[in-house]
Amino acid sequence: MIEWAYDIRTEFKVPEWAGSPSEAYTIEAKAAGPITMEQCRLMTQSLLEDRFRLELHREAKEMPIYALVVGKGGSKLREVKTDAPLGDGVWLQRRKASSKGWEPWMLASTLTGVAGIGRPVVDRTGMKGLFEFRLEYSVRPNDDRPDIFTAVQEQLGLKLESGKGLVEIVILDRLEKPSAN
Repeated sequence: MIEWAYDIRTEFKVPEWAGSPSEAYTIEAKAAGPITMEQCRLMTQSLLEDRFRLELHREAKEMPIYALVVGKGGSKLREVKTDAPLGDGVWLQRRKASSKGWEPWMLASTLTGVAGIGRPVVDRTGMKGLFEFRLEYSVRPNDDRPDIFTAVQEQLGLKLESGKGLVEIVILDRLEKPSAN
């Protein structure tokens, strides 16, 4: 919810209690009338700041990254048309991650957390729109599936290029468990 409300497009850490399935919260809210997505984000930010005492800030830091770029043969991602039925969606490690299509920055952000990557992945594809694809790879030796770098190149037509770049870092300054009442 924090990621959505603050439009965070990078990995960030929350206290252990906040990421625990045993600490799930139900948040119910209703607007007085129709609102825009931006208004909904602002209202959610206000709720998080009030109920969880959330405080955060952003910093830009230069660090080693992988840039997600279009490979020599071009992208193999399938664009999702808004009026078309959705297909397989996004698959990572043989698990379906989304059936609504992803923007390239979302794929880059997700790749950041994949075992074997070890650094932030930044979208530099220049592609706009929603895409669906299937990505199968291995993180274990002696598996017949390719590693993540090979899979991204062969199956998606994209490439992970090593380099340095500015990465937005989100720092949670404060996040408290809400009281029972």
